[in-house]
Amino acid sequence: MFYMREVVVMFPSKVKKEISKVLEIPDIELEFIKFAETDYSLLWEISKSDYLLKKSIFSFNDNEGDISLYISKISDVIPKIHTLSDGYFLQKRILSNNSNTPEEIEKTFERYTDLQIDVIGKDHSSLPLLTLNEVEMGSKTLTSESFVTEKFSEDDLDKIRVKVNQLISKINKFDIPNTLEHGDLHLGNYIENGDVKGFFIDWSEAKITHPFLSLSHIVFSLSGMFDGKKINIDIEAVEEKYLKKWTKYGSINELTELLSLIKILSPYYYCNQYYNNYLKLDGPIKEQNRQDVLMLLNVFYQGVQNEI
Repeated sequence: MFYMREVVVMFPSKVKKEISKVLEIPDIELEFIKFAETDYSLLWEISKSDYLLKKSIFSFNDNEGDISLYISKISDVIPKIHTLSDGYFLQKRILSNNSNTPEEIEKTFERYTDLQIDVIGKDHSSLPLLTLNEVEMGSKTLTSESFVTEKFSEDDLDKIRVKVNQLISKINKFDIPNTLEHGDLHLGNYIENGDVKGFFIDWSEAKITHPFLSLSHIVFSLSGMFDGKKINIDIEAVEEKYLKKWTKYGSINELTELLSLIKILSPYYYCNQYYNNYLKLDGPIKEQNRQDVLMLLNVFYQGVQNEI
């Protein structure tokens, strides 16, 4: 969900001077700011097309700044964030001109895959770790939630819990290391300004977990699951190129089998993610996450119904 609104903010004078120095613009231009509000962050735009994130006043996700700063240290495909005083963050904005051609989409995902592999073995201490076993342990709480039990019978929920357990047990038999998972990987979260370098943005849901979940998410996005806009691309070719980068950890046949399991599980995994958001949020965004939980849980149930 995306909102636009006009506001006026008076920044502390020392913060304004720091920002003005970075952006090379007069202090006075910082008084009038256009905000774009997304799920967790308030981002502002000015003439220099930069972003400022303020987490001490607005509903800025406490983790996103730290995650972005951490990832910036290990990759050049994350926009750099400058820490200013009083809890402000300054992040360079790059205007997108992606064409969304199959070639561009494949290039984008190839860069992301390289980033995932590059993170393996590096210090993950500033990123949350979410193993699939933890997802499994949380299934009882999610499937006991009142708005869930209103939509699904207890028999169906028992079947869902059993299937989650079975899938995770099978997935854990493969030797794929946990690494960076964006949490909301789609084409709108990759931006570039026409040069060689592009950037991945919106890392508020990033975790260290099973890497193949990212592939599953972007495949769902390309198929139009989230917005109804299907992209005309050979999804099997995208999957094949992704898996070839992971052959250090298994044969193509093994990786293909693993991916098929992940694709079945992933609606439940992201259902779990939206449920955790639902517990933390209020207002219209909370309701949107409640609806997303039900939608994804139904997708998962429909996908496994013939196997249960």
